[in-house]
Amino acid sequence: MAHQSQIHLANNQQLNYNSAAEMALVYELERDVVDLQRNVLIYKETASESSVLRFESLLKSVYEKLGSLNSAQTKNDIKKTNQDLIDRMLIHLEDYSGNFKSVIEGRQRRTHIVEDRLQVDFEKMFVLMKNYDDKNK
Repeated sequence: MAHQSQIHLANNQQLNYNSAAEMALVYELERDVVDLQRNVLIYKETASESSVLRFESLLKSVYEKLGSLNSAQTKNDIKKTNQDLIDRMLIHLEDYSGNFKSVIEGRQRRTHIVEDRLQVDFEKMFVLMKNYDDKNK
């Protein structure tokens, strides 16, 4: 009987440890997702390459943590609800990554328009204005 109690106690301690580790992983995921959002906003304002690299690094980390959480949950006979949440999070991350790529492409197009088209047009306009001023002096 005492041996059975020790086994039961050890199993409960392991379950508590696993639960705490999974909760820590969930908190890290939460922090990383907020960081992903922050880096998108930084990129929108600055077009900084470092924010793109940080986003990609965070996204990889989030996928790894979700994989770890998924495998830990599978070992613990995950409930269908939890599996659905993890699956939805993975889909959300894929969508978010695709949206961020669209933001990058849009920013690059806008930069191209400003630098290559408008700048050339302004330079032509300044030349015309200078020629006009020179003729009217």
